[in-house]
Amino acid sequence: MRLGIIAPLVFGSSGFARAGRQIMFNLADSGVELQLYGIPKLNYDGIISREEFNRLSDFTIFNEPPDIWFNLAPQCMFSYNESHKGYKIGMSMFETLYNPPSFVQQCTKCDELWVPSEFNFTTFNESSKVPKEKLAYMPLGVETDLYSPRPSKYKITDSFNTEYDFVYGIICGYSARKGVDLVLTAHHEL
Repeated sequence: MRLGIIAPLVFGSSGFARAGRQIMFNLADSGVELQLYGIPKLNYDGIISREEFNRLSDFTIFNEPPDIWFNLAPQCMFSYNESHKGYKIGMSMFETLYNPPSFVQQCTKCDELWVPSEFNFTTFNESSKVPKEKLAYMPLGVETDLYSPRPSKYKITDSFNTEYDFVYGIICGYSARKGVDLVLTAHHEL
């Protein structure tokens, strides 16, 4: 099977890009023939490892059209158009309480829409009016080579000399859609 992937941001450093690379590498390792579309001129810039860059670059070389299209961000400007013939799958990891009208327009071009959480499933169904039969809950899992939690020998509150029994740890980009303000507001109200 040839899978045409639309993921021009996959060479970046964002969480979306890392998740996209992991999905692509696992599919390729499972025997799926990948074709990466929508990629600007390839120049190594050091953002990702040389090994990842070379592997992704190999996916841009192909001779036949894909059997199935897979778009890692169907709500973005890199969406499907008339040239994308055949079955179309979209995957969205956008974590919002509601989806703007432009999402609805782009996501309706997909035959299936994969989301990584039950929250996304509900959000896409209720606010985008994407029919439930088009939605699929596809949890991403955890890459254990990158993330392997283990017990800490330190109590984090001791390090900060706080009067509280807990400390908030927020690991994300500090943008409005991440909701950091909600965490701070909730803490203040407690």
